[in-house]
Amino acid sequence: MASVTDPSVADPSGVPPSPAERYDARAAELLGELRRARGAAGRLSALRLLTFAGSVAALATARPATGPARTVAAAIGVALAAAFVVLVRAHRRARSHEREGERRYAACVRGAARVRREWAALPVPAWRASVGTPLPPAAEDLGIVGHGSLAQLLDVVTPAAGGPRLLQWLLADPPPAAAIRARQSAVAELAGREDFLEWCAATADAARVVAPHTLERFVRWAEEPPAAHDGAVQIGVMRFAAWAGAALAVVAAVASVAGVPSAGGALGAVLALNTAVAYAVRRRLRPVLAPVADLPVLLGSVLVLMARYDAETVAAPAWRDVQDRLGRGGGGVAAFGRLARLLAWAEVRYSPMLHYALDAFLLWDAHLVVRLERWRRTSGAAVRGWLDAVGDAEALTALATLAHDNPAWVFPTLDDDSSNVAAPTLVADDLGHPLLRPATRVGNPVRLGGAGSLLVISGSNMAGKTTLLRAIGLDVLLAQAGGPACARAMRWRRVRVRTSVRVQDALSEGVSLFLAELRRLREIVDAAGEHAADAPVLYLLDEVLHGTNSRDRQSATRAVLARLHASGAIGVVTTHDLDLADVPALAPDTEHLHFREQYTTDAAGPRMTFDFRARPGRATGANALALLAALGLDAPDANAPDGSSAARITLRE
Repeated sequence: MASVTDPSVADPSGVPPSPAERYDARAAELLGELRRARGAAGRLSALRLLTFAGSVAALATARPATGPARTVAAAIGVALAAAFVVLVRAHRRARSHEREGERRYAACVRGAARVRREWAALPVPAWRASVGTPLPPAAEDLGIVGHGSLAQLLDVVTPAAGGPRLLQWLLADPPPAAAIRARQSAVAELAGREDFLEWCAATADAARVVAPHTLERFVRWAEEPPAAHDGAVQIGVMRFAAWAGAALAVVAAVASVAGVPSAGGALGAVLALNTAVAYAVRRRLRPVLAPVADLPVLLGSVLVLMARYDAETVAAPAWRDVQDRLGRGGGGVAAFGRLARLLAWAEVRYSPMLHYALDAFLLWDAHLVVRLERWRRTSGAAVRGWLDAVGDAEALTALATLAHDNPAWVFPTLDDDSSNVAAPTLVADDLGHPLLRPATRVGNPVRLGGAGSLLVISGSNMAGKTTLLRAIGLDVLLAQAGGPACARAMRWRRVRVRTSVRVQDALSEGVSLFLAELRRLREIVDAAGEHAADAPVLYLLDEVLHGTNSRDRQSATRAVLARLHASGAIGVVTTHDLDLADVPALAPDTEHLHFREQYTTDAAGPRMTFDFRARPGRATGANALALLAALGLDAPDANAPDGSSAARITLRE
């Protein structure tokens, strides 16, 4: 993809700044603005306090005064009171500006950390909790979730909407080719909109504190069917009681102020009646508000995101589709705005004295229940569609941010000709692991053949076998989500990725490591047997069946690979078994890559280094004994005093 850096901000040498340097510069700029905003807010706060105190003092002075002095003092008090109201509004705007500056500054600091892969400076997203269902094994195997994960590189979204949508796009079977290309087009266009991406990341940050299941509870509440007859009658009675009680309270209050005889007693009776009705209504309000109690923070972020998405002019059809689903020019934005106002009114219940007063005079809760039920009846059925559109938009902006942060990456070319099963599944140049630091990342050429093909990666421990395996999986999943891949060039066909990399035993369930691996392999074999010519299985196996002895492992692994080969699945396997694919059925469709190590000796002793370059063919040696020496452990001693050939390993000082 083309770089999104701005040549106008290049340093004197003519070299444009890196994405990390741009984030650093922007963070420094925002920090200066933030300090000024805090100063302005502080001054307004002091002025607000002074005008309030001055108004109170002036009005207090006016009360005992007489003549012109009273008039002047009263005028000053009223003027200061008006100034106080103006300053309150100005201070509120200044605080809002300050909070936005804080979020933007934090977004840029995290952006620089993402580019540099400084994982400790990045929060671990809570997306997994928002999904509510177990994630496929690839999520852990390939580092999509957890610390130092792809999720941390994409964490510029709300955890309730955008996060789960990204996991769905990355981990589900691939969408049609047209959908992938549409996403790519939108992501590529958005990647150049630096200010928009910064704003999206900062806005989404405000919703990080929301409980994971808040959004789903809200959707279920919104989609509840309209009230049955008895419920509709109750709402109708409540509406009548709300307006009648408020009207009677206002009339009685006006009559009491006007000095009408017995009006004070009537006002007391009306307030007592309204309080009794409000108590009954409050019981009805609790179940209505419970599913949306945690919603205001999330709804505020979602609402402003929706409004910005709706207003952002993007030519890509995938983005226009999002705007259509949001109800271009209104629709979801207007409906969520009405709900946000209702929930803001509900916040009065956290001020008990004011709450009871409003209920007694206006039957506040009754009006609130009626309006919430009306909102649910008129807009509830459309909520899921609106939030789906928000999730899609957030996922597109997250992938665009990934492209913006990594301008050397490429948008892969999709080959959707499913009729030629012999065509290569993946051809990539300089393919690297997306989670490694750019300064230390090593890219490699990779080619995966057509149906039934197998790539066997061998070589020394720590030389890069598993890293390349995971790089293939991550880059394919990113490409199928519509995002960029960590490569200089890449062409691929749609596949269903299945993995067996980080398999663990489950002792509490009586499941050994070997049995856990067998279960994982069975899932992969079953998936490969579900024939889908346009999206065959791509299986990634790391040191398969290492939970058993070498003879059983070799026999079982060959049987599994033969089964997968017969089903047309494409595979990548890392192994120390150099003869793994020497089976007549596998050999013709098998290619080999290997990694090497280099040995040097210095004053500290033997040293082993790696260049992490994949080379054609099989590995020619192993490095277990060399690793022992490099770690300061003696190699096996064949001349042991007892005459045995047992290894004697001692730790060097």
